[in-house]
Amino acid sequence: MCEIDKDGTVAHYTRSAFLEDILKNKTIKLSHVANFDDPRESSLSWIDTEGIGDGPDLEQWKQAEELKNSVGNKLNILCTCSHIENTRARCPIESSTYGRPRMWSQYGENSKGFCLVLNQNSLNHELDKIAKKKEYLISDKVEYYDWLHFVSGGSVIQYWKDKDLSKIDLYSLINHNDMLRSIYFKKSIDWRDESEYRWLLYSEDTHPIHIPIDNCIVGVVLGCNFPADKIEETCLYCKGLKCSCYMLRYQHPEYELLPILSGRARQGGHS
Repeated sequence: MCEIDKDGTVAHYTRSAFLEDILKNKTIKLSHVANFDDPRESSLSWIDTEGIGDGPDLEQWKQAEELKNSVGNKLNILCTCSHIENTRARCPIESSTYGRPRMWSQYGENSKGFCLVLNQNSLNHELDKIAKKKEYLISDKVEYYDWLHFVSGGSVIQYWKDKDLSKIDLYSLINHNDMLRSIYFKKSIDWRDESEYRWLLYSEDTHPIHIPIDNCIVGVVLGCNFPADKIEETCLYCKGLKCSCYMLRYQHPEYELLPILSGRARQGGHS
C-alpha cells in the first residue's frame, strides 16, 4: 500500500494558486463559512434576531444584525476527504482520498490544482493547540441525509432597550442544542461521495487562522493538468517539508499515480 493511501490520512484539495502559501509557508488556512460557495452553509438564516418590548429599537436591531453577520467570519472550517470503507479494492485510485475525480473537478481546479495528504492525528494536535477553549473546536465526519429540507430550528439573538449585546456569550447561543454540529456536520446525500471529515473552530478574532502542516503532511499529489512549469517549484517545497510528491495521469480507462519525489513516511500521531 502506498504511504499516502494508509488509514489515518485525510486529503485536502486546492488550487495551484495556493502552492506558495501552503507548501512554502508550511501552513494551511481555515475557511470562513461566510466564504463558502454552498448557500446552505454560507447562509446565516438559521440565526434570527428578535426585539423584546414595546416598539422596535433601531439601534439595537442594527447591533443584533451585526452580531449575527459576524458569525460568518468567526466560524472557521478545514474540510478534508476521508477514506470510504470497502471501495478501494474495486477502484483503488479513484476511491482513495487523493484520487476522486469529483473532488479534483470541484475543488482541485479541474485537475490543475493539487492535493495535500495529511495525518489526521497530527492535525487534531495542531488544532487543539490553537483552540482557545476545547469546547470551541468540533471535529468529526460529516453525515449525509436525504431529509435535510425537513429540518427546522435555529438560534435567536434577542435584544431590547439598554441590553448590552457585547456581553452575549455568542458561541453558547449559536451552539445551543448542538446547533453547529447540526448545521455544519450534516449535508445532503448528494455530497456523500466526498466522505468528508471536518474541523470547525470558533474564534472571536475574525483574522484568518493558519495551521502549521510541517508535522502533518504525508505527501502532495498533483492533478493530471497541473502546470508543468510549476512542478520543479513544487518539488523544492516538498523537499523542505520532507514529504513525497506524486502526480496523477489518466490513461484510458484508468488513473495512474506517478512518484516524482520520495520523502519521509509518517506513521501517525504528532512529533
